[in-house]
Formats: sequence, structure tokens, C-alpha cells
Amino acid sequence: SIVEIEIIKATSWGQISATNSSAMSSEIFERIDLLRKDKTTKQMKQRALTDLFRVLKQNGFKTTKWSVPAQLRQIVHLFQLPVPPSLSFLSTFKLQSLLDSARTYFERTVTEVRRLQAEISIFGSKHMTKRETQIMQYLSEHGLLLISQQKSIVSETIREISNLKARIDVLSSLSSGMAYGQDKLLGPVHDFGNALQAAKESVGQLRLFISTSLEMSKTAEISTSKRDTISVLDQCLLLMQNDISQK
Repeated sequence: SIVEIEIIKATSWGQISATNSSAMSSEIFERIDLLRKDKTTKQMKQRALTDLFRVLKQNGFKTTKWSVPAQLRQIVHLFQLPVPPSLSFLSTFKLQSLLDSARTYFERTVTEVRRLQAEISIFGSKHMTKRETQIMQYLSEHGLLLISQQKSIVSETIREISNLKARIDVLSSLSSGMAYGQDKLLGPVHDFGNALQAAKESVGQLRLFISTSLEMSKTAEISTSKRDTISVLDQCLLLMQNDISQK
């Protein structure tokens, strides 16, 4: 029911993460507005920066250089990330507009992180220590990594949903009309499977009988012939087993 769907949405990890992210973003911007007032001291700004680093670390952001792959710092690799496809069924669920907004946000994030990397590398900062600028850069890069992972997951999920929908459409078209005699094939297929299993058992017994009689062979020629026969039977058993496994 609609009520059950709303309960699932409200308690899903995605919804919880979105709520927490929204609350954290609102708190950060409120803190920034306070710091823009005239009587703000350098100590207050330093404290705010320390609090920001601490909150981001508590929410899973990493502050080390090796927390992100080196490819993330090269724009050519970012352009190779999968892109969520535009499909007609997405518009039915009003998802296409959300994907367009997410794509714009990703592109803007890439631009901002690249600009931050360039500014830190070339100019540094007059108001922050080198260690603080490095932490800021690593936090930004890890945030970009998280967004890139989400983009890849969304792209793969949409493709899987598209493939599933295509299979469902095929099944729906089959239910409206089947080829003549198609509904009567299940019985013969089942009988063939039983016959194949019985044949496999018979061939196995024959192989066992021949291998047991090897020591009783009177001449080397008979022994060689039996070994050749066993080799052929092994090949037959392997083919039968493969056929049975595929059914």
C-alpha cells in the first residue's frame, strides 16, 4: 500500500543519509553566515574550521592523501565514469529530472574540486596552515570519490532495471499468445531429462565393469582396447553431465 511504501522510504538508508546530509549542509551554511559578521574573530573562524573537519570525519570523510585513487585527480579518468542512460521509463517515474540535476551537481563538484586543487598548489592560503589546506583538499577529493561511486552505482542500477524491464516485456508478450504446441513441450522435455540421467547411469556402470576387468585381460592388446573404451566412455559421461547441468 501507499502507507507501507512511505514507511519504507522514510526508514531506508538512502532517505536517512539524505536527511542527515541536508541537516549537516544547513548547519554549515548557518555557521558561515555567522562568521561573516563584522565582530567575528580569527579564533572563531579557526574554531569553525576545526569543527567542520571533525564533523566531516565523523560522517565518513577521509583526510589522508591515499584515501582516494590517483586516477581521481586526473580529469581524463573522471570523464570515463559511466553515465546514467536516458531511458523512457525514467520519465514515467519522474526520475529523469532528478538525474539531470544530479549530473549537473557532479559536473559542478568536479569543477570546484579541480579549482581548489589548483589554488592550493599555486597560491596556498594566507589564513590557513599548509596542513589545514591539505586536509581541506583531501576531504574535498574524498567527497568527490563518494559522489563518483554513487554515480557509477546509479548508472549500473538503471541498466539492470532496463534489462529486467526488457525481459518482463518479453514475458508479457509471450503470455498473450504462444506458438502452437508450445504448452505441451514440458512433458517430453521432462521425459528426455529422465532418459538422459538413466543413460548416464548405464554408461557409468559399463565403465566400472570394464575398468574392473582390466586386470583379467589375457593380452596387452585386449588391455589397450579396454583402456581406449574407458577413455571414450569418460568423454561420454562428461558430455552427459554437462547437458544435465544446463537443464
